[in-house]
Amino acid sequence: MAEWLTALAAQHLVQHRAVMVSVVASYGSAPREPGARMVVTMQAVSGTIGGGALEYQAIADAKALLQSGGAAFVRDYALGPKLDQCCGGRVMLLFDLFTPDEAHTIKATQGDGSTHLITKLGSDAPHIYCQPDDAKALLKAGKVVALLDKAGKPHGDMRVDVADVGAVVQVLGSPYAPLYMFGAGHVGRAVARILSTLPFDVTWIDSRAEAFPSNPIEGVRRLVMEDLVAVVESAPKNALYLVFTHSHPLDFDITAAILKRGDAAYCGLIGSETKRSRFLKRFRDDVGLDETQIGRLTCPIGLGGPQGKEPEVIAIAVAAELLDMVRSLSPITEENAL
Repeated sequence: MAEWLTALAAQHLVQHRAVMVSVVASYGSAPREPGARMVVTMQAVSGTIGGGALEYQAIADAKALLQSGGAAFVRDYALGPKLDQCCGGRVMLLFDLFTPDEAHTIKATQGDGSTHLITKLGSDAPHIYCQPDDAKALLKAGKVVALLDKAGKPHGDMRVDVADVGAVVQVLGSPYAPLYMFGAGHVGRAVARILSTLPFDVTWIDSRAEAFPSNPIEGVRRLVMEDLVAVVESAPKNALYLVFTHSHPLDFDITAAILKRGDAAYCGLIGSETKRSRFLKRFRDDVGLDETQIGRLTCPIGLGGPQGKEPEVIAIAVAAELLDMVRSLSPITEENAL
C-alpha cells in the first residue's frame, strides 16, 4: 500500500483535515515523476515528492491551505534560483484538501486500484469518484494522472499553463505491482521491511500467525492462511511472487501453483542450485510443467545484487532484482491501467 494512501485514509480515524500534494506534470530535470504524492497535516508529512527546497515549499503551501480551508489548486514551480535548486526543470503540483469524512471515502476504496478521483479546481465540492469506464476517456495513455481543461476535455500536452487547468484525474488506489510474499521467517521479515518502502503492493502470507512480527510493518498487508496455494490461485494476472517458507515441500507446492498459472511477472524461490535442480525435475516429472512454464522461475534469487547469507543482505539483493524486473515491464497504458 502506498504510504500517502495509508496516511490519507487514516485521517478519518483522527478527525484531521489533510492536503494531498500530487505531482501532476514535470518536464526537464525534476526529482519525482507525475503520480508521486505526499499527504500533509498540521501534525505530520507522509510520502515524498522529491525532498529538498521544492518539498519544503510545498509543505508550507499545503499547511497554508489547511489553515485557510480553500479550494484545490495547481501551482507551477521552477526548479531554479528561487528555490535554491539547480535542476533546471519545472514541476506542477496539485494541492487538494480532504476533510475527515472524505478521508473515510478514501479508506473505503483504498488499495482497489480501480477507483478514479477527479478534482475540480476552484470548486466548493471538488471531488468526483468514478470507475474506470467513466474515466477511461479522460486518461492519456501511459499516465496515471491527466489534466483537463476548463471545458472538461483532456489536455494532449502536459506542458500547459496552470491557468488553463480545470480539473485533474488520478488513479486512486495503489498503482504499484502486486507482490505476494510467502513466508514470515527471518528472510521474509527482512524483505518485508525493505519492500514496504518501495513501489510494490505487498501481501505477506504465512499459515502461522505467531511467525509475523508483533509490530505490523506499515505498507505491508499481512494474511494468515492455512491453504497458501489458494492464495496463488486467487491472485491477479502479472503478479510478482517470492517464496521462502519454513518448509521445502510447501515451497514446492506454492511454486508449482505459480508456474502452472503461466502468467507470473516474476516467480522467485529462495534456494541453492541443488534445490533448483531437484525442484525442476519434480516440476517436469510429477507436475507435468513444460519448459515455458518452468522458464519463469528465478532460483536462486538476488544473484545480481550483493552476495551474502545474512537476511538483510538477501533482502537488498532481492529488492534490487525486483526493481529491475518491474522497470523492464511495459509502462502503464490507458488500457492496462483502467
